Amino acid sequence: MRPSTYADLSILMALWFMMFAASSQTIIMTPILPIVEAQFDVPREYLGALVSAYSIMLGLCALITGPLSDAMGRRRILMIGTGAMCVTLFMHGFVSDLASLLLIRSLSGVAAGILSGVAPAYIGDHFPPERRGWANGVVMTAVAVGQIVGIPGGTILADRFGFAAPFVCFAAPMVLSFVLVWRLARQPAVARAHITSIGSVVRRYASMFTTPATAAAVGAYCMMFSGIAFYVIYLVVWIKETYGVSSDEVASLFVISGIASVIVGPWAGRLSDRIGRKVLVVGGCLGLFVLMTLTTAIMTDFWVAYPLFLPSWCSCRPAWDPSRRCCPRSCRRSGAVR
Repeated sequence: MRPSTYADLSILMALWFMMFAASSQTIIMTPILPIVEAQFDVPREYLGALVSAYSIMLGLCALITGPLSDAMGRRRILMIGTGAMCVTLFMHGFVSDLASLLLIRSLSGVAAGILSGVAPAYIGDHFPPERRGWANGVVMTAVAVGQIVGIPGGTILADRFGFAAPFVCFAAPMVLSFVLVWRLARQPAVARAHITSIGSVVRRYASMFTTPATAAAVGAYCMMFSGIAFYVIYLVVWIKETYGVSSDEVASLFVISGIASVIVGPWAGRLSDRIGRKVLVVGGCLGLFVLMTLTTAIMTDFWVAYPLFLPSWCSCRPAWDPSRRCCPRSCRRSGAVR
């Protein structure tokens, strides 16, 4: 295994800051939804639109920019995505009502869609096969750090200074990521895809689903993470409404679950190597199904939320990248499959 070079470390640092800011600004909406409701006097039934608008724009933009990153190059997509995310995060400071917040969250979804999957795709192009797992592991620690430090800190800032405070703060590491990519990152020397028409992009996506294993992996990944996202979002709102807890107490849920996910991650990885990823993912999904179904029945006090939160976040770790083993080798570094 060759030693790390300055170029390796600089791109890992850029991707780390990007992943920290991007994941934190996504997750932070969950604990601060009650703050948004109070600050803008928004009916509770409208709060879900903020999450939906962000997710829809992210998904649509990811479908477009995935193939474009294969053709344009990862560095250019990183520049566009980090630059766009910097702007949208700063723009949260100018939000004055629900309509403007909905617009800004939609634009943030566009920026997140541009960045979606670009980190593992860049790593796949830049690093040799024997170092890709290590590089992905380094970058993905940013998500855990964001959950342990960024989300609780952002929740406290939103409670003290208004909902926009954490987003403006998350813009700082995104600016740093943009500068590092601009000054230090280089486009990996790999062959680029040729996009001749929209039809060619559609056919490329369709070809991925001709293999049942690939289609099943993508479908399972989408359903699992969307289910966990909806569960955690509405669990937080329900907890605050039912038990009247403070934002600091909600933040503590993310601290504990983040620490647990860091501890469980390596153990879950070794377990999946031993018993198989499919067994672990299916077992985890069945366990979460039972837990989610019984939530309102078994949660008799606020402290019960901690063991409910832990399996929700920890279950994400072993299935973080289903494409690594389920997708054909030719697709694993594709921006489209990411």
